[in-house]
Amino acid sequence: YRLQSDRFEAMALICEEFDKRIHQYFAQSRDFATSYSSPLPLPDYFQLIESHLEARHQRFRFGRLLEERAKQFRSIQKRLLTRFKDKTPAPLINLDTLLEGTYRQIMAVGEASEANEIIIKERANALAAGTKLLIHLVRLWVDLSEADFRLLETILCPQVDFLGEQGWEETVDAAISQMLKTSLAKSAREQSVSFSSGVRMAEDASKLKKHIALLCDRLKRGGKLSLVVFNAPIPRSEALVNGKEDSAGEEEESG
Repeated sequence: YRLQSDRFEAMALICEEFDKRIHQYFAQSRDFATSYSSPLPLPDYFQLIESHLEARHQRFRFGRLLEERAKQFRSIQKRLLTRFKDKTPAPLINLDTLLEGTYRQIMAVGEASEANEIIIKERANALAAGTKLLIHLVRLWVDLSEADFRLLETILCPQVDFLGEQGWEETVDAAISQMLKTSLAKSAREQSVSFSSGVRMAEDASKLKKHIALLCDRLKRGGKLSLVVFNAPIPRSEALVNGKEDSAGEEEESG
């Protein structure tokens, strides 16, 4: 079977429904199985990530510009009030014109920011649908079990939040990086657990795209997803302190 569309994310619902119906149709056949043999359409998926990240960067730029114009507007207001309160007011020197111009700039930036929020919502929905489709294709591509499929959904997260400060790109990149260092590590030497106090919005999506490609490649090579937890090494100073405390406790018990 062949499904085709001009937009990658538009096939998410169709593929899901098609897979559901074809399994229902061949439910009595024991030898029936579905698979995906073509290369994963990662370039199309990466375009969704880049467009979504660009809209988020635009939100940040609009917010910073609006903050600057608002600060300028308050400064001009204070200067005008000072001159109006003065018993011998000095000429305005076009401060009133500057105030009006700044106000118009604030309104224009605000309208552009509102339009960008609509774009973010649309691109977030497109990214969510594209992510759901990619997860489904990976499942067919490497024949994932139900447990691995659910875990992959947790990692790539097809729910894209467009309102929170912490974005989808940072969250997914952190989750994939953790998997690449634990259950999908090439060797035991590469296995490690790292904890970060916070994540920042990336300048571009190059790192995230590289990690997604690595994730798919290692799954194709037979890697298994699992929530692996390693015991963190105890610092030498703490070990010495604990050692002294333990030895002291033993002496008290023996006494």
